[in-house]
Amino acid sequence: ASSFKEIIDKYMKFLDNIESCSPLTLKAYKTDLFQAYNSLIIANSTFNGQELWFATRPALNQWSKLSLSSRNRKIATLKSFFNWLYQEQYISKNQMGQSKQTAVTLHPFGFPSTDPVHEIFDVSTD
Repeated sequence: ASSFKEIIDKYMKFLDNIESCSPLTLKAYKTDLFQAYNSLIIANSTFNGQELWFATRPALNQWSKLSLSSRNRKIATLKSFFNWLYQEQYISKNQMGQSKQTAVTLHPFGFPSTDPVHEIFDVSTD
């Protein structure tokens, strides 16, 4: 079984070789993933989809203090990572792709705005 770090390394190679992401995008994605899953990487844990999901939630809470554009980018990183994990069959359910509800707030100019950090995700197991 692969470790969390090995899985992230495979994903980064996919982004570099298949998706042809720019060096800045690769650096941003790697930073976001290491911020979200640092404890699992340091522990050299064997990859487990449910453990990954439970480590994701604190990262989302921690990122809630960032600007909306920063949160959106970091959440896009996680959604892309979960999509890849699902496509590669590392997980049987893409929990980042299954939002139940999105909080809607008003911009200062009265336009509705969704804040992805306030999404409530389905965390049920298979």
